[in-house]
Amino acid sequence: MASDLECPECQQKLSKRTSRCPACNASIGAAGGREEREDRDRPATKRKYRRDWDDDDDDDRPTRRPQQKSGVGSTLGVVFVVVGIVVLLMCGGAFFAFTQFKKAADNIRDQVNQPFPNAPGWNPNRPAPPPVKDASQYGRLEPAQVDPALRDGLIVPLDDLTPYDVAQGDWKLGLKGAIGDGSSWVEVNKTVYERAIGMHPPNRGASRASFKLDGLARTFRGEAAIASGVFGSDPWSPVTFRVYADGEQIWQSAPLTKRDQKEPFRLTVAGVRRLTLEVRCEDSAMYAHAAWLEPTLEK
Repeated sequence: MASDLECPECQQKLSKRTSRCPACNASIGAAGGREEREDRDRPATKRKYRRDWDDDDDDDRPTRRPQQKSGVGSTLGVVFVVVGIVVLLMCGGAFFAFTQFKKAADNIRDQVNQPFPNAPGWNPNRPAPPPVKDASQYGRLEPAQVDPALRDGLIVPLDDLTPYDVAQGDWKLGLKGAIGDGSSWVEVNKTVYERAIGMHPPNRGASRASFKLDGLARTFRGEAAIASGVFGSDPWSPVTFRVYADGEQIWQSAPLTKRDQKEPFRLTVAGVRRLTLEVRCEDSAMYAHAAWLEPTLEK
């Protein structure tokens, strides 16, 4: 096959690629020949000829050959990219799982410590229960005088008296029907009690409140109950109610384990100066919405 290479000096046709023209001994190099000169101007990926010199007797320079790229570097790069993406996905998944777990834990906590619009005892058409106060807002010492409500009445609701020496649990002490969460009434067996004392105990502890009787009452009656609660769930551990007269226990309920469960009592308190109500939970107090229903003093 005839070659179209030619010498750039004498235009002598060359039979092969060479570094010097055999006719005029002119240096040709890599630029020898019209086709190769045109090929040099093409992009590297579209070139037809290699950029080298032929080995001949007139030129002892070594042949320059293109370096072949190794695929090891590109393969490692791909591996690093894939590993980086996997690590990022794992970190993102762990962070998402953590946020979801924290959100679920916060929701469980809010079910106990915050009001919920659809809770038993919550009715948008019913006036809100009386506001609740923190235990620190009640006095620690016995009042100097008895409440006028007890002094003047014959049958007196206990929640009309001002408590003292209050110890609260997860919720605050609720009086006059307040369950203690700040927005709900005491409800047991679908009955809302506007005369009740809400007393939610703490975990593995007791909530209590004392009242000054000064020996003016003879009988104390009512019911100990587990209110339906925010979501109507059973308490996670048994709840026990106790009544103390001047520091001595005079009554204790059976352990209550179900919502809407209640136990009545009628006690003689003649001559008692200090009446103390206590609710105790030996383990978790979750859903332990304890309440004293219609606690009443009779003279």
